[in-house]
Order: sequence, then C-alpha cells, then structure tokens
Amino acid sequence: MTNQLNVGVVGLRMGQEHIDGYLSHPKAHLQAICDLNPDVVNSVGDKYQVDARYTDYAEMFEQEDLDVVSIVTPNSFHKPMTEQALEGGMHVLCEKPVGLNCTEAIAMNRKAEAMGKRLMVNYSYRFKPSSVALKKQIEAGMLGEIQSSSCLWLRNKNGFSQITPWFSKKSMAGGGALIDIGIHCLDKILWLLDFPEPKSVLATTHDQLCKIVAANSGLVSDVEDTVEALITFTNNVSLTMHISWAANIPESNLIEFKLFGSQAGMFEQNIAQGYTFAAKTFYERDGISYDLRLEDVDQSLVTSSMYHFIDAIVNEQPHMGNGTEAIKAMKLIDAIYQSAKTGNPVTF
Repeated sequence: MTNQLNVGVVGLRMGQEHIDGYLSHPKAHLQAICDLNPDVVNSVGDKYQVDARYTDYAEMFEQEDLDVVSIVTPNSFHKPMTEQALEGGMHVLCEKPVGLNCTEAIAMNRKAEAMGKRLMVNYSYRFKPSSVALKKQIEAGMLGEIQSSSCLWLRNKNGFSQITPWFSKKSMAGGGALIDIGIHCLDKILWLLDFPEPKSVLATTHDQLCKIVAANSGLVSDVEDTVEALITFTNNVSLTMHISWAANIPESNLIEFKLFGSQAGMFEQNIAQGYTFAAKTFYERDGISYDLRLEDVDQSLVTSSMYHFIDAIVNEQPHMGNGTEAIKAMKLIDAIYQSAKTGNPVTF
C-alpha cells in the first residue's frame, strides 16, 4: 500500500467540497491550497489549518511536494492546469467537464498516459447513495434488457441570475447548461448503461430566456440555457435529455433519471428541490405490480469522488471517471452542440 498522499487544491469556491472529501480518507493529507483571491486563500487556510497558501498555481506546483491535485477552476483552465500538474508528477482530479470539448479531453488523457499518472473527472452524481443502489440493481439484472432511458435537470430563471458570470461565457465555459449540469446527467446515464457505443444524436438548443435574464442582471451570455437531445446507441437503447438553466417552472431545481427495461423500470428524483435523491423500482410479475422504494444504503458502499480517488491510488486499483470515460461523454457533448447548430442529426 502507498503511504500518505499530499494533496493540493486549486480553486476554493467549490474546492472546499474537494477538501472535505479528501480529509475523509486517512491516507490523504491536505498540503497546499490555491486561489486567485488572497482573502479566500487565508480564510480557507485558517479553516483547515493549512500553512501552504498560494495565489499562483504554477508556484504551488513548483514549491510543494504534491502527489494529488484537484483542479476546481473555470473550465477554460482545466486543460492547461491539468497538463502542468501531470508534467509535475501529480495525479489529477479535475472538475467536470474535463475540458472545453472532446479534443481537449483527448489531449489531457494522452498527457496522463504519457506521464504515467492518473486523471479522474469529478462526476460526483455517480457517488450518490441512490446511484450506487441503482447501479447494483442493474448489474444484478433486475431491469432485464434495458430499452430506453431519460434524464432531466431543470432550474428556473432565478437560478441563472445567481450563477458566477464566467458560466455564461462560451470562451470560459465551453457552453451553457449542457456542459455545466447536463454533463452530470449524461455521464450518470452512460455509467448506468455501461457506456454503450453511440449511433446518432439529434438535438436543439435555446438561449432566449438566458439572454433576457442576463441583460436584466448585468451579465453577458452567449451560451444556451436549454437543450433537448435524443441519443441512440448501437445496442438499440435510447436516451432522451432535457436540460435547462432558465425554465418556466415552479421548482427551483428539478432532477430526474429514468431507465426502462424488459423486466423492470427505475425512477430517481431529487428531494425537496435539493441534491439528495429518492429512488424507486417498478415491476410486474404474474399480474401483480410492485413498487419498491429505496429505503437505505449502507454507508460503507458510499464514498465521495475524492475518497474514491485516493483509495484507488493507495490500493493500486482502477478509478471511475477516468480519461477514457470522459472522452466518451465529451464526444456526445460535442455532437449535441453540432446537431443543434446544423439542425441535422449527427451519426457515428
């Protein structure tokens, strides 16, 4: 087994979630933190009692003896920061999306392979208790042959006006609602389906509501606020996606996942408009319908992305959300944008 791993975190707005995840593992030591805002660095440094505090990530990489680093920055910085960390001999946990597009994802994965280091993307929705339970049911064959799936994540217009401004700039984010929250939905379904090969994509995007809200809020927006997509796979399974930052709905946050199989169906929805989930499985046998509600998941089966990454390194085991999986998701993200732009389906 590997000894304790020194961890660094770049970007402390969401990076504190990474810190908490790492600190839950006995083999992880928070060595250094970095953020452009010195007040944030000092506040977080005091909170977690970290002495090594930086406002320049390159300086942190050079000065500190780090084994693992989290990149929790605007999307446009994911690739250069990740590649520099990999070249410095660090394993990298990068926030989603892995890069601005599939080309960047491929380059980042190749760099990791060339340097002999790990690259993991923080697809955190795989690590929800309900997600773990659904995956186990699917692997046990409870659904039978899966035929179709769907995912939905809608936020109302108030949610968009509260986001950090760079999210609405294509040059920094790579896109809008799809690459922000839609990537979580897409990755989770792909993971539950065991990454089938895509056959075609047909999609539309909209930006009217986002532009109105942005103008009223003093923001600039050149990305989509809503996307609808139909993806088919070579195994005859389909995926329907509906993602929006600015929907005219009463809920502030509505998230749903559905899978339909020959033997059963699964339904998962967020609770009280938040980020915990309830899940059910439906099936019929001998004329009797059953509705099985997920009651509990043993906590030993549920970890954070960060705990999982450290554990995989320490025990020399494969980790989820690797570069190859990230490329498959970004390939579909690119295809959705291409189909929406041209008005035509994209085939593979």
